[in-house]
Amino acid sequence: MSKIKIVSGRELHGLANRITRQMANDFNRAKSIPDKLSFNVAFTLFTGDRIMCFDEGIVFARAPLRGMATIAQQGEQHDGQPTIVGVYVRLANRGKGFGSILLEAAVRRCLERGFDNIRVDAISRGGKRLIEKLPEELLAYLDVHDLSRFSLF
Repeated sequence: MSKIKIVSGRELHGLANRITRQMANDFNRAKSIPDKLSFNVAFTLFTGDRIMCFDEGIVFARAPLRGMATIAQQGEQHDGQPTIVGVYVRLANRGKGFGSILLEAAVRRCLERGFDNIRVDAISRGGKRLIEKLPEELLAYLDVHDLSRFSLF
């Protein structure tokens, strides 16, 4: 199993900037329309004002940066509901279980911090599958918003 680490503050923002640069490279190499659409959605997770809501993140402890999960204690819209804002795995690392590892670690970290009603938006069918694969004891703490039915991927 891959080791993960918790990052916060400046390190998280730096990693988010780094992964967006990597996403741009992935986008240029993507061969299919779903992969390009996936990039567009993921890119919005780590850019602009949205990055300011993250106070903690989960990444893999060893390079290269395969992906990350982000946590916002006050919620994405600062509404007070703790939220796992995004889970992103680089295109080359998908289908290897990294997304599941990141999401489960993010949920467990939220529970360690005392959050018991954690919002998670399923914005893609892949994201929805990741959520559904979580152990039952973790699903009980999630407030899942299924937006995947509006998704093309």
